[in-house]
Amino acid sequence: MATWELTLRCNANCLFCGSAAGKGRPDELTDEECYDLIDQISNLDVKLVTLLGGEPLLRKNWREIIERLTKKSIKISLITNGLLLTENDIKFLKKIKPIGVSLSLNGDPKIHNLVSGVEGYEKINSAIKLLKKHDIICGIITTLTKLNYKDRNLNYLKSFFKENDLNSWKIQIAHPTGRMTKDLCLNINDIYKLVKWISYVKKNELSNIGIGDEIGYCSSFEPILRGGDWPWRGCTAGLIHFGICSDGSIKGCLALPDNFIEGNIKNNNLKNIWFDNNNFGYNRDFDVSLLTDGCKNCDKGEKCKGGCRTYNYGYSNKLYFCNPCLYRYEKERK
Repeated sequence: MATWELTLRCNANCLFCGSAAGKGRPDELTDEECYDLIDQISNLDVKLVTLLGGEPLLRKNWREIIERLTKKSIKISLITNGLLLTENDIKFLKKIKPIGVSLSLNGDPKIHNLVSGVEGYEKINSAIKLLKKHDIICGIITTLTKLNYKDRNLNYLKSFFKENDLNSWKIQIAHPTGRMTKDLCLNINDIYKLVKWISYVKKNELSNIGIGDEIGYCSSFEPILRGGDWPWRGCTAGLIHFGICSDGSIKGCLALPDNFIEGNIKNNNLKNIWFDNNNFGYNRDFDVSLLTDGCKNCDKGEKCKGGCRTYNYGYSNKLYFCNPCLYRYEKERK
């Protein structure tokens, strides 16, 4: 799988944006470089590409990129803020049949507009209704901070989800990278309450709630949070997944900072970057002996592997220490 940042340009100003998106990168890929990259992606036997930004629709040839990917029998999904989606765009997507279109929605109108930095709630609401009108698989992604994680806001989103008969809802937690500041991050008590809420709703009302890789991993809630089909097996960056920055840089995960760039397709082939034994070592060469601090000697270390690398690094500049950790928190409570 791959995630592809088509551009870093964005027409929103989300306070939690880990990429600090807004302006494009200095040397973003040309159209021809994008098309050559699609051939390389196909040659690497990638099955799914998720297109995002910034705001991916700000790239003028986004439709052509999608068409070329699908002609290579690569499945695509799209993550957008929804501010630019028109009915013509949606009719185009209907012909392409993406596995899903996800829009960022973070609360009721007031809260969403506050955290996204633009007055965009109504446009998103309209875009979702158009997507459903044309029978496109559609979901929302909610990123939680101190400003929008409370039950009242989550219950609003739950009602919105039901009323619009959406297909998926991914809930994730913002971590302190990009524009996100530590004072707005959830602490372990917040996360524990959040997970209790998600678990109850997932078990009793909405089975199609998904969670971000930063939530978990081996707490008592895990069987409900991820279920039997998608148990946590550790961070997948550089193992079954990689990210493509808009300038052609390759990372194991787009959310990792730039010191985790493994190469650039402008001066090296994607396959060479992927199969280079010196790349993605933080996961490919993982051993439990690398775990530090509260994760060191943990009885779940072999399974958890220290959790999400990006989340860990954002909090502590350490790859192998999960903080905050629900499993450790529950043990301490007992």
